[in-house]
Amino acid sequence: MDYKDYYATLGVPKTATAAEIKSAYRKLAQKYHPDKNPGDKQSEEKFKEINEANEVLSDPAKRSKYDKLGSNWKNYEQQGGNPQDFNWQGNPGGTRGYEDIFSGFSGGNAGGGFSDFFENIFGGNTRSKRTRTPPKPKIVEASVEILLEEAYRGKPVLIEQGTQSVEVKLKPGIRDGQKLQIPTKQIGTVMLTVHIIPDERFTRDGDNLRAEVPVDLYTAVLGGEVQFKTFRGTVNIKIAPESQSGSLVKLKGLGMPKHGAENSFGDLFITLKIVLPTELSTKEKELFQKLAKLRK
Repeated sequence: MDYKDYYATLGVPKTATAAEIKSAYRKLAQKYHPDKNPGDKQSEEKFKEINEANEVLSDPAKRSKYDKLGSNWKNYEQQGGNPQDFNWQGNPGGTRGYEDIFSGFSGGNAGGGFSDFFENIFGGNTRSKRTRTPPKPKIVEASVEILLEEAYRGKPVLIEQGTQSVEVKLKPGIRDGQKLQIPTKQIGTVMLTVHIIPDERFTRDGDNLRAEVPVDLYTAVLGGEVQFKTFRGTVNIKIAPESQSGSLVKLKGLGMPKHGAENSFGDLFITLKIVLPTELSTKEKELFQKLAKLRK
């Protein structure tokens, strides 16, 4: 069984003050907390070691008893590692020293995942055992409203909780009603629901966008181009001759970004809406009449 150097675990000297021990523990506990290192077994073990060290060194009485043990560790090992058999006062056959050193010691986390070293030295004389578990992170529920274009580009939003606030960066492609679980140092874990305000020009269909484009009669009949402003900039849409109202034009890669997938986009589907001319002059009406006769 290896000796546990709790001072080394917290990275403090044996002369460290209570404040220095507390500060070192907080920094390490924050760094290796399971909520910040999900699934990381090494961080989980490190977090347990830090808690065990703090359990002993943060209490003056426990720390004093641990320091006395440290100076006698080699003798302890030679006695077979049994606290009851070890002569803590140096008197042959005596066990009174053990009682003096460990009487009233509460092993705290002895039954809660502490090391064999802790169990062997302190566990045998604990009168009450409690399990120290990491504090549950505070859950803050919040919701935000953003524009569709902001969902396209990504947007930082400010979450406020009482007098504290934290800025959260929404990735491009976030969807309406999507829920995010975001751990923060400032206010705890934020459960954020995102609402997207309906857009006047675009309708969202998954990662695709849909929109209508007005096309004048002459361009629809003869063919040509019309301009349309997308979230990525203005594009020229080619209109085939004799295009019908309701025809679809697909613009690849001009839809919404796929959330969490860099440089990956949906498509933009344009529906052509043929606009008939109004307030025709007499001459224009005559030309349409001639055209109608030609079509018979």
